[in-house]
Amino acid sequence: MKSTFLLILSILTAACAATTAAAERQGAGRCTLSSGGLCVEVDLGALDLEGADLARADFSRSSLRGANLRNANLRNVDMDMTDLQGANLSSADLRSADLSSADLQNADLRGADLQGADLSGANLRGAVLDGANLRGAKLVGTALEGASFRNANTVACLGCPPANRDGVIDR
Repeated sequence: MKSTFLLILSILTAACAATTAAAERQGAGRCTLSSGGLCVEVDLGALDLEGADLARADFSRSSLRGANLRNANLRNVDMDMTDLQGANLSSADLRSADLSSADLQNADLRGADLQGADLSGANLRGAVLDGANLRGAKLVGTALEGASFRNANTVACLGCPPANRDGVIDR
């Protein structure tokens, strides 16, 4: 198990190095895929970061479209204006994350912990947040058409509209 993890880590490091080189040629910022890492304005595409510890990392204005971040530690991350369309964030720890103006259209956030997260101005159209913890989250000005909130905890959630009896936001 440990050798598999090290192999995956080395592959991710190599992929990040290639992405960093391409990003630097385009004038974008550097990329460090780690807890507290910096990956601003970088196209990381559909990377598999399942279970990764990326707490406090800065992914602002980057693309993680279609990425697998299932069970990832994304606590206190900065993902403002980040493209996360179709990303798998199921069971991810996104407590106190900044997802303001992020594009999470059709993202899978089932069972994600978004307690205290800022999703102001984000696009959650068609996203699945079934069983997610949105306690104290901020969804002011967030696009929620077709989003599913079945069994989600929306206690003290600012901007969480009432869902229909199936837990779906209709507007």
